[in-house]
Amino acid sequence: MFPLPIYIYAELGALVTSVLTYRSLKGTAFRLFPFFLLFVVVVELAGVYTGRVLHYKNSWFYNISTTLEFIFYAYIFSFILRDRSFKKWPCGSSLFILLWCC
Repeated sequence: MFPLPIYIYAELGALVTSVLTYRSLKGTAFRLFPFFLLFVVVVELAGVYTGRVLHYKNSWFYNISTTLEFIFYAYIFSFILRDRSFKKWPCGSSLFILLWCC
């Protein structure tokens, strides 16, 4: 019925919504969220294309994107958390993930 998996349509809807509400996101921790959602949609579309059309293994593609997504989440948490002791945790965990994955 749908040419793409249904979750990609949900991600596209989230991207469109974030682009339409971008003015209200300025000055907040979520100002980069539309660009993050664009990254997610591009990765998902490229992963589906690589797997279904080209018949290549796409696990390496998702592994890299998941690492970058965790770094973005840590960036968002570092803005949201107010206490300095809590701010060290997302930065330290993203450094750990980077070192562990590479």
